[in-house]
Amino acid sequence: MTGEEDHKKSKPKAKALPPPAGHLTVDEAGAYLRVRRRRIAYLIARKQLRSAKIGGRRLVRLVDLDAYVAENMSDTTESAGAAS
Repeated sequence: MTGEEDHKKSKPKAKALPPPAGHLTVDEAGAYLRVRRRRIAYLIARKQLRSAKIGGRRLVRLVDLDAYVAENMSDTTESAGAAS
């Protein structure tokens, strides 16, 4: 058997397991917030969003995403009242 034949008969790579409950990959976090993956990576790099690298994947907790949104939410009714 040649090296090429050995390569063809090698086992396929196992698919990655889904992240643990309550955690999202960077791609999933982007989809959740309806932003691009790059935006999530930017927030992580600037320490505005917590994450952990586990098994070669960067994961973000759902509660941290929700907290980020809550902290950065603007209350339009409060802004309108201040302008009066």
